[in-house]
Amino acid sequence: MPSPYFKEAVPQYLVILEEAVVAPWAGKRIICIGDYADDLPEDFLTDREKAMIPNNLLYRYADRFTRPSPTSETNVGYCLRAYMYLMGSNLSTGMKKELKSMCFTPLIDPVLRNLTTKEYVRSTAVPSDINFGHILLLKICWTSDPSMSLGYRGDEDFHRGAWAGHRFDIASPEWVDSTWKDVSDAVVPKVAAIFRAG
Repeated sequence: MPSPYFKEAVPQYLVILEEAVVAPWAGKRIICIGDYADDLPEDFLTDREKAMIPNNLLYRYADRFTRPSPTSETNVGYCLRAYMYLMGSNLSTGMKKELKSMCFTPLIDPVLRNLTTKEYVRSTAVPSDINFGHILLLKICWTSDPSMSLGYRGDEDFHRGAWAGHRFDIASPEWVDSTWKDVSDAVVPKVAAIFRAG
């Protein structure tokens, strides 16, 4: 019989492994720096991050881009390998059953978590024409150009993203407790208005 610690640790461990394959950005600082970012705070980027900028320009990145497998295919392939490996181990029948349900059941109503500020956005608050990617993009951008080449002309200061340089992941709602702040109602309508404006 596995220890209670093992039973609690296995789901976290599997999610960490899956994130390494499916979402290698999870838990790492993310920022989208515009061409005109002359007002970026002096100590905002580390020396290592500054050195990475010339090699990670969107123009150059697009040249290296290849079409990735859909996330669902990646998830299934990874989970299948992990599942097959662990099924051959000495886990109890009950643990194997739990593992199977964890590997082959998608997150229900996931949340986008800002690990830096302990804020989150509920997927249930996001309309079908936008997604977490849209939210991240507008919250992590930093440029001196307030237009950001968008058709939106509201009073929002999105060109200096409030979440620029923060760390994120996408998790099950059970991983959000009372120490986290739900910012869905403040963030989602603004992001939706900007993308709908063109």
